[in-house]
Amino acid sequence: MNNLNFVDLLTQQFSGDTAEMIGQQLGLDKGTTQLALSQFLPVIATALANNSANEEGASSLYNAVEQDHDGSIMNNLMGFLGNFSQGPGAGILGHVFGNQMGQIAEFVSKNTGIDTSTAQNLMQIAAPMVMGLLGQQQRSQGLTQQGLSQFLNASVQDVQRTDPKNMGLIGKLLDRNNDGNVFDDVASLGMSFLKNWMNGRN
Repeated sequence: MNNLNFVDLLTQQFSGDTAEMIGQQLGLDKGTTQLALSQFLPVIATALANNSANEEGASSLYNAVEQDHDGSIMNNLMGFLGNFSQGPGAGILGHVFGNQMGQIAEFVSKNTGIDTSTAQNLMQIAAPMVMGLLGQQQRSQGLTQQGLSQFLNASVQDVQRTDPKNMGLIGKLLDRNNDGNVFDDVASLGMSFLKNWMNGRN
């Protein structure tokens, strides 16, 4: 069993050449791409954990991973990136975030300086890769439906212990009921996550 939590696994997998390839597809430099990914990956990991916290959500996620996401997407990244708009990204984002997709794209945009359209495209690229990597973990660890939910929730709790401020802000973003402006609080978030991305949290 890999002893890294899922957020750290995502950070590892989306670094280096992968970040550079995604950036080339979107017209971004590697540094900006890494910054944008460092905003989005903890958000989608937290949302997946939240969604799997109840029986219905856990079942839906497990079935999706079991049936459609075996990680093979990582074996042909160039093919996927060249045609990502035709891929499953938009559908995955809809299932994970529902009507909050626009808010998440705005969150990524405000922390990186990229426009919201580019942020949405980055999310659409990353989401199927995240699900593929989750499928790899499910298979390699032999995770049951309950085990998959526990893996995600334990991963998020691990990051919350080491980075409570930023993960608390992500929690507020995902729980937002349009009764306040969480974006007022994001000024320092981008560089903090990027520092964690580059240096690790250990």
